[in-house]
Amino acid sequence: MLLGLSLKLFWRELKSGQLSIMFFALVLAVGTVSSISLFTDRLEKALLAETQEFLGGDLKFESNDLIEDKTYEEIQNLDLKSTEIVLFASMLASGDSLQLASVKAVDQHYPLVGGVELRSKSEKHYVKRPPDQGQVWLDVRLMDILKIKIGETVSIGDADFIVSHSILSEPDRASNSFAFAPKAIINTLDLEKTNVVQPGSRVRFSTVYLGEKEELLLAKSILEKTKQPGDDIREAQDANDSLGKAIERSGNFFLLGGLLAVLMAAFTVGMSSQRFARRHVEYVAILKSLGTESWEIKLLYSLIFIELGVFAIFFGLILGWFMQEAFTGILKQYFPTDLPTPGFKPLLISSLTVFICLIGFVYPNLVKLVKISPLNILRREEPKASNSSYLMFALALSAMFLLVFLYTQRLLLSSIVFFTILFIFVLGYGLILSFFRRKTRLGLGAHNSLSLAWSELHRRKYTNSLQVLAFTMAIGLSLIAFSARTDLMSTWESTLPADSPNNFLINISKSDLNSISSFLEENNIEESTFYPITNTVIIKLPKGGEEVSRPIDRNFNATWSSELPQGNKVISGEWFKGDSSDGLSVSNDIATRYLLEIGDPVKVFFADQEIDTYIQNIREVNWDNFSPNFFVIGPPEIFKNSP
Repeated sequence: MLLGLSLKLFWRELKSGQLSIMFFALVLAVGTVSSISLFTDRLEKALLAETQEFLGGDLKFESNDLIEDKTYEEIQNLDLKSTEIVLFASMLASGDSLQLASVKAVDQHYPLVGGVELRSKSEKHYVKRPPDQGQVWLDVRLMDILKIKIGETVSIGDADFIVSHSILSEPDRASNSFAFAPKAIINTLDLEKTNVVQPGSRVRFSTVYLGEKEELLLAKSILEKTKQPGDDIREAQDANDSLGKAIERSGNFFLLGGLLAVLMAAFTVGMSSQRFARRHVEYVAILKSLGTESWEIKLLYSLIFIELGVFAIFFGLILGWFMQEAFTGILKQYFPTDLPTPGFKPLLISSLTVFICLIGFVYPNLVKLVKISPLNILRREEPKASNSSYLMFALALSAMFLLVFLYTQRLLLSSIVFFTILFIFVLGYGLILSFFRRKTRLGLGAHNSLSLAWSELHRRKYTNSLQVLAFTMAIGLSLIAFSARTDLMSTWESTLPADSPNNFLINISKSDLNSISSFLEENNIEESTFYPITNTVIIKLPKGGEEVSRPIDRNFNATWSSELPQGNKVISGEWFKGDSSDGLSVSNDIATRYLLEIGDPVKVFFADQEIDTYIQNIREVNWDNFSPNFFVIGPPEIFKNSP
């Protein structure tokens, strides 16, 4: 019975306009928040999908040795998909042509995520399988170097393979090993017959896992227990950390901007519900005179506002969906891939926004309406403030704080924003109220229209103060949001030098260096430093109390320079002097991972050479800048014989 009556009253009040302001305010709030949340969620999902493909899965374990049998069995008991990859360097031969390449042997489960884009003689293929036995897929660059075509034969070790396809793109590109060598992919079943992988060979074993978060956490904890120096554990969540943080910061900024619309909607709903309650005093009096219980009246009006919330959510989500589709359409050209479908969480946040507004800003007025006494109704007086009124005010403040926390997801930031708004609110309300109190009420003694208007403002000074403050805060917060947007962009731009490069060249041979420099100079292209690169193996030698040497890692792409690269800062030790012929510089990441200290002796293997040296300094590296960065740097004299 009450449900039917509430629906009739809802439609009547909506048509009469008494609920229309609240309805449109809530629709606008839901539309704003849902559009931002949906768009940000799609961006985050696209980023995760890209990093998953970049890593090859959700979790990747790289080691210089095979996983121990016990560890392997423990992880196999988990509900995870996995694929095993063997990566090594080998010479490929075709006729008289030879080329060092990075060979990747993959099993039957490869790839777990995404696929391999291949080209045959006439068309492109997108496959989710490994090469057939006896076949090899070659990098286009490798085919050009070897001067080989599809269908011809290439030798890897003791085995011959038919080149069936060229590789255009592949997943799991995040391996650090042999990163600069052109790539070949074979089936793991063909690995043994090549006779390339022997004891002491430079091989990197990888296992990639895909599954639910809980299972992945268990697998990660198992792997960390047996992790050895040189082993590496990486997750898709961390594979593109800087971009992920940028999207998160942008999402938080836009949601804080959306919070402006929500808070303004909350103020609007609060004032509109106060006006609604005043107009319904007579209805409540009639219902009470007919014997309706207070709880029934409260339930009736609660149902009306619940129906208002449901309809506002429905139309607000439709508005939000079309708004985020418009965003996507405008920005589509900037995305490398189609954005995935958003999840349910943004819709839940938008729906919670409506009901938090209703509970915090409508329910207090509803309680006052139901509790008003017949004497107050006859005298048309509002009841005086009571303890319950203060509790209702506290409820509104709690709702505001909950809204702020819902969008920031950070307690400290929520507290700062909330108490700043509260301080401005109290200060502004006090100033405006004192302004309205400056003159006494004139009433019928007003002599002109201005005096009469002032008298009316004075008579409703509390409500008018709130309205003036709401408009003032809306304008102020809008200006702050605009200023913050400008500051956000300028801050991001200021983190990059004005002359940051946007194109990079790699694998330049010594013979081509002069011609490339001349080409850049002729075309007025400013060049940065050319960094030589050599593939190295570094062994930490034993010192006092230690008995055995320990490999730091099987492979590092090291460089040599007498000057400290841009974006690097020496945090321990000293940089190389001009005539230095000894010492290495390592990044603080490597120093922390392998417990390296200044003065630790190391042996470096590169280009069939080996040298004994030591750790001379440790650098802090800014990996987010647009400059080449290296884990290991030595003085030019050390690597003078490097090819």
